[in-house]
Amino acid sequence: MKMERKGCCFVLAALLFATSLQAQFVRGDVNGDLRVDVSDISSVLSIMTEEEGGFQDTYVNYGKEYVVAIDGSGDYTSLIRCLMEHESEKNIVIRLMPGTYDMIEEMKDWYGPNFWENYRREMSAPYFYGPALKNGVTIIGCANALVTCHYRGQNANVMTYFSPFNNSPFASGFTLRSVNLECSNVRYAIHDEIAGSAVPNKVTYDGCSIKIDNAGNTVWPYGRCIGGGLGVNSEIRIVNCHFESTGVNDRGAVVYHNSSGENAKSLIICGNNYVAGRQGFRFRWYGPSTRMTRVLCMNNCVGMATILDGEVGATVENIELLDWGNVVRE
Repeated sequence: MKMERKGCCFVLAALLFATSLQAQFVRGDVNGDLRVDVSDISSVLSIMTEEEGGFQDTYVNYGKEYVVAIDGSGDYTSLIRCLMEHESEKNIVIRLMPGTYDMIEEMKDWYGPNFWENYRREMSAPYFYGPALKNGVTIIGCANALVTCHYRGQNANVMTYFSPFNNSPFASGFTLRSVNLECSNVRYAIHDEIAGSAVPNKVTYDGCSIKIDNAGNTVWPYGRCIGGGLGVNSEIRIVNCHFESTGVNDRGAVVYHNSSGENAKSLIICGNNYVAGRQGFRFRWYGPSTRMTRVLCMNNCVGMATILDGEVGATVENIELLDWGNVVRE
């Protein structure tokens, strides 16, 4: 009986919380006249009001777990080798133990010593921007694990197209938890791009620290921490992360544009993140869909106000932004 009362109280509290949020949204204290139904903020509630006090991926059934450890105490010493050897498996979990995982060296180890000199976008058809995170893979980093990709060569293709990690348009998304990633002179730190794919796509960034420095990138000055093109049916959750983007002349450390596909409708949730410097979030309408992609950007600390605008040539304003409770530093 006591447990039943606790459950009832929790459900009632969640409903009251949802109702209060709905009322606040409807009052018009956000960008435009956006109106959010209780059903639309279920993902927010899953983050903010879990009964156990944490965020849970209820749609994931975790598969086999692999440990990557520099000291040889795990299953692998190379993150890239672990990813590549198990890329077709569903929902694997990769745990990164303490140490620095240098993707410059790991890519040469996997593809050959001349990888960076020979790299071009078309190397592995049909879609090669770099290592793909797919099939629901989850990477969990410990506090002393660092992934780096500092490119210091002269191959313009690397600086224009390559990103240390990429989404895949063919295989359902990924999760990164507590992953520390630093890179320089590449396209994005993580190119979350699926090019109008209709495959349902769920991506989570939780507690990550992601930094890109493109000051030395002579051909691609638009380096971003994460972002890209949404799919027809994407759900992106970005919570409790730290982003830093330096050496770029474009606004936004986190930048997404809508899908190029027909009837696209996605959801992005950005909550409790810190964006260093004079950077922040930018969301761009794009493509022919007249269904509305919804962005909830809440309780972040940023260096600029959130931007909502269109890609060059875009004519359909198909993104709604709820920009709520953010702190813009002076």
